[in-house]
Amino acid sequence: MPFDPRRPIMTFDDMRLTRLFQQDPLRCATINEYAAATGMTVDQLLGMLSGPLQRGELDVEAVGGEIFVQTAPAGRPSPDGFGQTRPNLWETLRRAHPREEAYALWRILRDMEAGGWRVEADARAVPTGKVPGALLGLKFSLSTVPVLVLPSVEALSSQSGPLTGLEMAGMGLCAVTCPHRDLDRVVTAVRQWMLARPARAGLDVLVLEAPRYQPVLLTSDDGSVTPRTVTVEAISNAR
Repeated sequence: MPFDPRRPIMTFDDMRLTRLFQQDPLRCATINEYAAATGMTVDQLLGMLSGPLQRGELDVEAVGGEIFVQTAPAGRPSPDGFGQTRPNLWETLRRAHPREEAYALWRILRDMEAGGWRVEADARAVPTGKVPGALLGLKFSLSTVPVLVLPSVEALSSQSGPLTGLEMAGMGLCAVTCPHRDLDRVVTAVRQWMLARPARAGLDVLVLEAPRYQPVLLTSDDGSVTPRTVTVEAISNAR
């Protein structure tokens, strides 16, 4: 059991920090994010965290110039005598990915949020039919859409690739992220995949180009599979 509400929870002298850890755990990953969310200085925050850090209830991990807070360094369920807290964003990413990959996903996730998206970081909550490569999700009011993070154009155009897997799993929409200035190559690969389907593709594809992650929608409604620029709001309303 990852979190047992019957056991003592981790608390801090500042209720803002306690509420953040216990009620909004996925909001933060780094020391800087916790400081900004609580209105504390970094020194004040580290003073608050010093007890749990010394006891091993929390830990920190430095990656890419950031200091991340690990909420279960001793594993889950937490050992007897430890104050419990819910998994934060960093633990959620590290649960499924090596350190450097988790860091890269954190960077992408934050950039996507800055572009107006609500992002699901827990891969277990993303419906994919176990298709590899769907590492994040886009959260809409009634559904979560899988996001293929930086797939190769070869994988996207392949009839045995992840798009076919998502279509076979019954997905009606997925998203694909791509590096800056790679939009044309990725759109071409998705178009090739759609045009090679034995019947009309049942999967629509949003292509999100870094760093702004503005959506370009591809469907197979017409023979040319014309990409269409849409807004985050329009996609949200349609879902």
